[in-house]
Amino acid sequence: ALGLLDDPQCVEDIRFADIDKLTKASGNGGGGGGGAMKKQLSYVANGDRIRDNEATFVEEYRKGGLPKNQVAELAPRAAHSCTGLALWPRLMLPGSDDAEEYVINSRGHPDGGQRRSHWQTVLPIMGPEPAADIRGGDRIEVTCEFEAPVGVTKAPRYSVVADVYASG
Repeated sequence: ALGLLDDPQCVEDIRFADIDKLTKASGNGGGGGGGAMKKQLSYVANGDRIRDNEATFVEEYRKGGLPKNQVAELAPRAAHSCTGLALWPRLMLPGSDDAEEYVINSRGHPDGGQRRSHWQTVLPIMGPEPAADIRGGDRIEVTCEFEAPVGVTKAPRYSVVADVYASG
């Protein structure tokens, strides 16, 4: 199960009609990629979400047939931890004079709830162990970098770095 600690934020905004703007902004002169973007995000762990996540984990672990003592140990640990940054697409198609904007959410928005979708949720892992003992009010600072390749034969590169700061 995936439990969000805060509301989702936009990590990468791609406007396919303006794809060359990324390249031009990077100084590569346009024509098919080669640009880079960097974005800073700040999340604050929400105590209500942590509580709700724990209840969800209890339910999921019970469905999985775990013994009660393991459920009682694992659900709070999972709810008070941060493994990585969940990324999923949200397609927004602009409207026209006679039509409103059309939005396709591959997960619930803004709660991140599961939906039937062929688009996968990507979870870059922050470290070898989840950040533990996350409490309401703790701050998670994230730096995301995206490098668009020159040409279509090379894959884009992503980098996600996060730090957790305890409140109080």
